Amino acid sequence: MRKPKTIALRKSQSQVKVLERYGFDDIVSYALQVAEEVNSFKPTTYHEAITCFEADKWMMAMNEEMKSLHKNKT
Repeated sequence: MRKPKTIALRKSQSQVKVLERYGFDDIVSYALQVAEEVNSFKPTTYHEAITCFEADKWMMAMNEEMKSLHKNKT
């Protein structure tokens, strides 16, 4: 009696281990997180905001926030 032919002869015995460096499941999610942090600089102090390369945008945002606070009397 002849054995039927199959595409997969046997399953691989090796198992893929998930990377757990830096609390990330894999290297792709780690790379995406790093890229996001690099591209989204947010100043934490007034001095950082007025001396960064987007100082004009941060000044506009601060002025809008101050106007809103005054308008709402907060």
